[in-house]
Amino acid sequence: MSSPEFEAKLRPDYGIRRIVLLAGLLAMLVGVVLILLLNVPILWRLAATAVWMLDCLWGFWALIRGARQVAWLRLDSNGRLDVVDAEGFSRPARLLTGSLVLRNVAWLRVRLPDGRRYAELLIASRVDAGAWHRLRLIWQQCRDAFGQMVRA
Repeated sequence: MSSPEFEAKLRPDYGIRRIVLLAGLLAMLVGVVLILLLNVPILWRLAATAVWMLDCLWGFWALIRGARQVAWLRLDSNGRLDVVDAEGFSRPARLLTGSLVLRNVAWLRVRLPDGRRYAELLIASRVDAGAWHRLRLIWQQCRDAFGQMVRA
C-alpha cells in the first residue's frame, strides 16, 4: 500500500513578479551605463549596448510569456512539477538546476511544457503558510527527485 501523494500548490504573487521585472530593468540600465563608460571606441560601445539591451529585452519577454502561462505551481513529493494556467489546465513542467528554496524565499527555475525557461520568485509572507511549509518539506526531503522520473 502506497502513501498518499503530498503536494504544495503555490500561487505566485503578481506584485513580486512586477518587482522582478523592475529589478531587471534597473540591471539593464546599469549595464548600459557601465558599457557606455568603457574605454573603447564609441562604435564598439554602441554595438555592445545594443546586444545587451536585446538580451535583456529577450529575458523580459520570456518572463512575461511564462507569467501568462503560470497561474499556479504544484510540486509533489514524487518530484513532479505541474504548471496550472488561468483556466485550470494542468501541464507537466520540470524544475531546473539553479532553483533554490530558503527559509523565507524561493527562486524556482522551470522548463515549461513548450520548452521555454521561466523563473518565479516566491516569498513566504506572500504565499499561503501551509503551502509554504509543504514546499519546504518537499524541498528538504525530495530535492534530488526533481526533474527526474522517480518510481514508487
